[in-house]
Amino acid sequence: MIKKKKYYIGVDIGFSGGISVLDENLDMIESIRMPVYKNSKEKNEYDIPAIVSHLEKFSSGDVVCTIERVSVRPNEGGVSSFRFGFGMGLLMGIANSFKFKMYNPIPLSWKKEFIELESDEVHKIRLEMEKFKEDFKESIGEIKESISNCTDKKNIKELKLKEKNLKKDN
Repeated sequence: MIKKKKYYIGVDIGFSGGISVLDENLDMIESIRMPVYKNSKEKNEYDIPAIVSHLEKFSSGDVVCTIERVSVRPNEGGVSSFRFGFGMGLLMGIANSFKFKMYNPIPLSWKKEFIELESDEVHKIRLEMEKFKEDFKESIGEIKESISNCTDKKNIKELKLKEKNLKKDN
């Protein structure tokens, strides 16, 4: 039996995303911007034939394909959310049609492993949260009183939400 070549494909589904392919030694084979074109209203659309053609080159191999499991983002409109979800479904459908092994991690599960990809603003928020946690441990008595007034609890929640939203944007 002939051993199939192993490939790892990572897909960022956004219109400004891309597709990257690594070989079994984790060497980069190629990385391309997401194939898109402008429709008659000058809106981006996925170039489905180009995406299929690109992924088809690896279909004879043993392929592990990772497509981020996305969800509606805070303050995002319905139309843009629908288009984003459409892209995820489209790319999952294409990958499944080639019988690629699929993984769909949530953004936070993989992004926390790549701290070097954080923007300065996300890094600053992370440091603020760490400092807040240290302050919390040092002055537990004072903090318990503040939490009962919901002030600090609200601040923690707001910082976590802000960090989460910024991570999604980066």
